[in-house]
Amino acid sequence: MLVAALAKSNKVFQHGTQSRSCAGIRQAIGMLREGIIGDVLIAKCWNWQLRNDIGRHQPSNPPDGVDYDTWVGPAEWLPFQSNRFHYDWHWWFNFGSGGMGNDGVHEIDYALWGLGVENHPSTVSAVGGIYYFKDDRQWPDTMQVSIEYPGEPRRLFIYEQRLWSTSYPFNVDAGAEFYGTRGRMFLSKRGKFEVRDESKARVNVKLDGSVKAEVADNQQNWIDCIKSGSTPNAPIDVAHRTATVIHLGNISTLLGRTIRFDPEAEQILGDDEAAAMLSRKYRDGGHWSVPSMA
Repeated sequence: MLVAALAKSNKVFQHGTQSRSCAGIRQAIGMLREGIIGDVLIAKCWNWQLRNDIGRHQPSNPPDGVDYDTWVGPAEWLPFQSNRFHYDWHWWFNFGSGGMGNDGVHEIDYALWGLGVENHPSTVSAVGGIYYFKDDRQWPDTMQVSIEYPGEPRRLFIYEQRLWSTSYPFNVDAGAEFYGTRGRMFLSKRGKFEVRDESKARVNVKLDGSVKAEVADNQQNWIDCIKSGSTPNAPIDVAHRTATVIHLGNISTLLGRTIRFDPEAEQILGDDEAAAMLSRKYRDGGHWSVPSMA
């Protein structure tokens, strides 16, 4: 719906995945395109961190000065509860998309960028759940998602989530690895970069700019494009592809089974329960806006 709405407008859209505007990461992705590790067949990224326990709470009155009806908006109504408010709304089905859609989106975006896919996937297979926390959260704290992209050659994307551990790969909570036919690249928005060849020897290559992603760089690119009419670094089609991966990964994890997806029709095949989860119920009749194509 956002893609269609933007096509009818003269607006400039920038997705909030900041790595797209990071000079060092852009250069690293360029190296992948130039074949520094051969043909990239697999990309893996991770979101590992120790999240806070949100506890077990009961509904209560919202804080003074909070228009809770507007805060809920078109989502289905739930009474105020302190561990559903502020940042903790991420962990509830009604308001957020879990760890994969919160922090995971940033790594997923540049991992898919480096993998070189510009279409939707065809197969999603995931497992996971709430392995660690004993609180009220609904979204998984643990996920292992494998996603296959059609084409020649086929390509594989892997997402790993542990929201209860600081035993990070490469000592970073967020990063990506790219596996090619002639080597491997490690890249993290935390400021780390490494390339190794097929014999595992480190390749002596350096980036001109930092690989530490900054929000301000992405905001500046958006402002520049508003002024110039150029296409932003993270346009609507990128946002759509990245969000699709997150929703399909979440659905497969919650159902515990493989999903077949038609990348052209953007439909889940042969699974009515999974297909129904591609949309949500909205609370109509209020003073908020309910998404529609009208």
